[in-house]
Amino acid sequence: MVSPIPHRHVLVVDDIEDVRVAIRMLLELEGHTVREARDGESALKALLTGEFDIALIDLGLPGMDGHELARRIRHTDIGARISLVAVSGQGTDKHYDEAIDAGFDEFMPKPPDMGVLGSWVNELPRRHAQNK
Repeated sequence: MVSPIPHRHVLVVDDIEDVRVAIRMLLELEGHTVREARDGESALKALLTGEFDIALIDLGLPGMDGHELARRIRHTDIGARISLVAVSGQGTDKHYDEAIDAGFDEFMPKPPDMGVLGSWVNELPRRHAQNK
């Protein structure tokens, strides 16, 4: 018997509406609850007022970029229990290292591989908890 896919609460943070909508729709089809934010300030506010398992964060956000957002999240109570995935159009080793140093658990280049993304949303919160 196949175990059911766990239901996750996900925040998708990207300044490009089409990207947010596409990711939200994919994850909702898999049974997850998804909210969207278009910038770092609104994402931080949502994260501090809601219960999320995972946040998918574009690094190139206007204003507070994804790196700063991750650092701020990690310095809050929610920071110890949420999984963070950096999403970026820049996919070099340097960008990966900078994202991990900022507090992200994973790094995904744009455009995201929707199969990999779906797997990470299902697995990351459990893996994150095991690593703490």
